[in-house]
Amino acid sequence: MNEVIGIPPVYANLSSCVLYLRGEGPNGNTRFRDWSSYRNTVSIGAGSPVNSSTARFPPCSISLPGSAYLQTPSFSDCVIGTSPFMISFWMNSSTVPSGYGGVLAQDYNYGVPINGMWRVGSFHNGSGDLSFVYYYNSNYYNNSANYNPNDGNWHFVQIFRNTTNQTPNNSICIYVDNNSKLSTAINSDVSLGVNAGYITVGWESADNAYYIGNIDEVAFWNGAIGVIPTQAEVYSAVGRRMIV
Repeated sequence: MNEVIGIPPVYANLSSCVLYLRGEGPNGNTRFRDWSSYRNTVSIGAGSPVNSSTARFPPCSISLPGSAYLQTPSFSDCVIGTSPFMISFWMNSSTVPSGYGGVLAQDYNYGVPINGMWRVGSFHNGSGDLSFVYYYNSNYYNNSANYNPNDGNWHFVQIFRNTTNQTPNNSICIYVDNNSKLSTAINSDVSLGVNAGYITVGWESADNAYYIGNIDEVAFWNGAIGVIPTQAEVYSAVGRRMIV
């Protein structure tokens, strides 16, 4: 038997992994923790998010009904600024939002746009296409993958910037299930001096946009780590596992 987890320990244990949130059992439990070495507090921001036995990796994933979200306190380690970063998560949704759908976001002032805020979710045009949006110098910049993952299946999403070794230079890249969906140049300094913000999972405040579905293995690295292999490629791992 091979033991397999969502994010291999070689990545989850990196010092640059500043947030790692995953579902925990039992079914219906409302305990949520940051499993990174930073141990950020994770609290319920609104509604009733729960751990659900509907999971890509047993025992649970995080179920978000469209009126609930999780959040961390404000901290500086997820400010993308000029630095390389990686965001990854597993998602399973069959709901295409009519506007934005906020899977993951960093915000600063609850609905008031400010330089440096970013969000990952469904594009605002109702297509359901995955996008990475950031607010820079009084403008929103949308980077769409032109791919709708809201099909009722589990998908592994990775969004990253490595700053120096990408083409085009200083680009944002989106991968879904280890397939490249986007690579496009972005501004060199997204934060414009903003140095802290809180993370929300399942909601972004600028558009009051919620995510409907399940999510798991939510992680953020404030460094360049390259594309993470999908679950099927990782064997003999230590930690939460499923037997295949």
